[in-house]
Amino acid sequence: MDRFRVDLGAKSWCNQWHMHFDWEGFGNQGWVHRRRHLNLLLKALGRARRELASAEQPNQLFALIHPHRSGDDAVFVHTANPVGGDFPMSYWNAEAVTYLPPFLAGRVDLKLYSVIKQRHDGEVSFVIEARTTTSTS
Repeated sequence: MDRFRVDLGAKSWCNQWHMHFDWEGFGNQGWVHRRRHLNLLLKALGRARRELASAEQPNQLFALIHPHRSGDDAVFVHTANPVGGDFPMSYWNAEAVTYLPPFLAGRVDLKLYSVIKQRHDGEVSFVIEARTTTSTS
């Protein structure tokens, strides 16, 4: 984790580039494991936010959190790209969160991040998007 870097300067573009921090899904075993992996992911999100704050290339930084599938949680970076993915990305079936769910309360600073709840295929997920990225969303 201490070596986690986005290194946007080394990439010419990102089409939803992302990194999972609990690929094996250990966080699904219980709250102790979930909290550990969620804290790692949020620490990486903060590190990426600080790194990208000085990036010249417009970017969109966010974390996607699945309350019941820890292995799917990830930190994403997205830029304009030749693949054709929309930039900035928009979120479908989304609503702004004014009160954080218990597992995010006390962990996410709403001055630095906006939190969006989205529904897809009957499941709820949360998008934590950095307010300091240079996206236009």
